[in-house]
Amino acid sequence: MTRSVPRYRWIEPASPQTNELSSFGLIGAILTTRGVESRLDAERLLSHHQDLIPDPSTLPDIDRAAGLIRQAIDAGERIAVFGDYDVDGVTSTALLVRSLRDLGADARAYLPHRERDGYGLNIGAIDRAAADGCSLLIAVDCGTSDREQLSHARSRGLKTVVIDHHHVPSLDMPCDAFVSAKRPDSQHPFAEYCACGVAWQVLRYLNDGAMLDRYLPLVALGTVADVVHLSGPNRAIVQRGLQLFESQASPGLQALANAAGVKTGEIKSHHLGFLLGPRINAAGRIDDPWTALNLLLTESADEADELAHALNDLNRQRQMLLDECIAEARLVVESDGQSERPVLVVRSPDWRIGLVGLVASRLTEQFGRPVIALEQSSPLSRGSARSIDEFNVVEALHGCSDLLERFGGHAKAAGLTIETNRIGDFTDRINEIFTREVGPQPPLPSLSLDAELDPALVSLDLVSELDALEPCGHGNPAPRFLLRDLLVFDAKRSRDQAHLLFNVQSRDGINLRAVSFSGGDRLVELDKCASVDLAVSLRPNTFRGRTSVTLEVIDFRPSGQASLAL
Repeated sequence: MTRSVPRYRWIEPASPQTNELSSFGLIGAILTTRGVESRLDAERLLSHHQDLIPDPSTLPDIDRAAGLIRQAIDAGERIAVFGDYDVDGVTSTALLVRSLRDLGADARAYLPHRERDGYGLNIGAIDRAAADGCSLLIAVDCGTSDREQLSHARSRGLKTVVIDHHHVPSLDMPCDAFVSAKRPDSQHPFAEYCACGVAWQVLRYLNDGAMLDRYLPLVALGTVADVVHLSGPNRAIVQRGLQLFESQASPGLQALANAAGVKTGEIKSHHLGFLLGPRINAAGRIDDPWTALNLLLTESADEADELAHALNDLNRQRQMLLDECIAEARLVVESDGQSERPVLVVRSPDWRIGLVGLVASRLTEQFGRPVIALEQSSPLSRGSARSIDEFNVVEALHGCSDLLERFGGHAKAAGLTIETNRIGDFTDRINEIFTREVGPQPPLPSLSLDAELDPALVSLDLVSELDALEPCGHGNPAPRFLLRDLLVFDAKRSRDQAHLLFNVQSRDGINLRAVSFSGGDRLVELDKCASVDLAVSLRPNTFRGRTSVTLEVIDFRPSGQASLAL
């Protein structure tokens, strides 16, 4: 199966017009394209007012949760904090353990091992917490779909607090407090926190509404890495966390940034999402998440350096294993009769459960359709789903619930467990649901471009100007520009064949470097273009002490091809 050139339906920006934002220059044009109309709204967005962060008191059950925590602290009772093995889960666990200890609590962390335990609360960990003398169990970044496990905790005499952000299938939960902005009865004005953000709000409530600046670099990492919408409170949290990173980040975060080659005083959301986050995730994906948690908990700079370098090594190993999985998955798609199905279901006994989510993400990017990737085993297979904007995958999984052992997640990302002998029926069912709700084939995904850019204007000064739009991420992407009619030369694949590297030249002789990450399979397409239009973001790149601007290519098309205008 091949995708069209271009791979997106480009939505070009309208011609610039004089309006309230004209005095903001290019930033104003970008904000206008994104629907910001008034000068007041623009100034508010660019200034990141902390008053965008709601009072935590309106979160459901927060008073009950805080009361249970205070009661345990005052009585000297041990508190168990059970998290997850991904970045959000590990940062949430570290945040709660560190902050509760600061409040005088006897807090212990418990994390599931991805391969031995799977996602969510597990009976073994609950039994260990009870045996360790814990009286209160806090489940963070999990628990919403763990009725059986919560009931078991209750039977062991544990009081339970769930702090989560996942889809809420039912409020009939056997726990003492359930704090989630996603609850249908929530009166909180914002629902798009990651679990670490919800946990931080609970801690604010315990600390009389204080902003708890010392923890914000950690909350910023969890927020960006979990790919929640960077609007409103999330945007303010991340912006403040980035500002405070150099002065307030823990020894572990400082060491991780150094190991990733990022100066702590220059850190941006891009570094959190693409450099620090993957290193935290690598531990849970292919090894033990405790390596990452210990990094975030340690107060020793020496131990932090050692653990940060261990995560670096795990991340390199993860990258090599993933490349092998992706190559096999592509062969499965092409040879397994699925190439024209709207939802791809791929599986292999050789894939590690920690990598199937990345396999699904990469295939969704390449083929523009939902993908479920499964670690095939007997009698059960486990996996991850990734989807497109038009298809709510967790709702689709609800429509397949009679075929699944377990599932949970979000509109565009979910996890599932299924009896292996039911995978064929599941594949047929989820494709039927897609066809009924969306159509026989996925639509070409849209790509909204913020402004057309003259190549002569590309410079480090422009990149610095665009920093006003930080933090960028999901819901507030890095500015995306249209550059027209460029000649291509020296196109080649990267050494590992994964990426596409080339140079471009404008008609008036401006030369620029370009890279299309994970675009190595498009070299032949590029070579067929006499000249190209590019959809790009701008990224500073330092090599041998010299910093220049690289065009980070999102998509390309032959010059002169029609597209939509806003």
